[in-house]
Amino acid sequence: MILLLLACTDHSLTVFGGDPLNGEPDIATHPASLDFGHLRSDERATRSVQVQNVGSALLALYSAEIPDSEAFTVPATGLVELEPGGLLELELSFQPDAPGELRGTLVLSSDDPDTPELSLPLLGGGRTPMLEISPAEYDFGELALGCSGELELTLQNVGVEDLLVDEIAASGAGYSVVDAPELPLELGPGAYQTVTMRFSPGSAGSEAGSLDTWSNDPRELVSVTQRGAGLSVG
Repeated sequence: MILLLLACTDHSLTVFGGDPLNGEPDIATHPASLDFGHLRSDERATRSVQVQNVGSALLALYSAEIPDSEAFTVPATGLVELEPGGLLELELSFQPDAPGELRGTLVLSSDDPDTPELSLPLLGGGRTPMLEISPAEYDFGELALGCSGELELTLQNVGVEDLLVDEIAASGAGYSVVDAPELPLELGPGAYQTVTMRFSPGSAGSEAGSLDTWSNDPRELVSVTQRGAGLSVG
């Protein structure tokens, strides 16, 4: 949500540079940083930040962006012009996509001559499960047709909430899951489960495969890759 206010505000705004006496725009924000607290992956929190022109000339706010983050979001503003004393209220959202402490930065680009890019620190925490599968890659090498190789993989919850795995599947010609656990599989923080994957080439040549899992990890689908080749003998 974006709210444009043309009114006075309190004096607790954080001011960055500018020279109102010489007719320059001057950007200011309140608060100077945002903390969204710790949330589960299915929770979302919103916080507001005010952007004000405390200078004496028109301020052009070109953009408000949060680069390199999927957990923190801000609506697109386009070009916004603020008269002296004018306020813009931005509503930011946070939904954790990983466990632990998460950081982001709101970047405000404007024609403030002293602070053309103003950075506002963002902080949040994720109380989420997180699935780690190892090894992340594996090469079965060359196997004669009619033979097979097996690989034991470890599925571990490295997050801070219970992990619920709904589906485990193999993809790729000749790849299959054997000795699969009963589903749904529930793993508490730090708990793990082994899964065996088999490669039985049905034809000569290289084949790529993967182990695919679906769970309440914020990424939903987590996969690891394998490769191998069938070798025709005789």
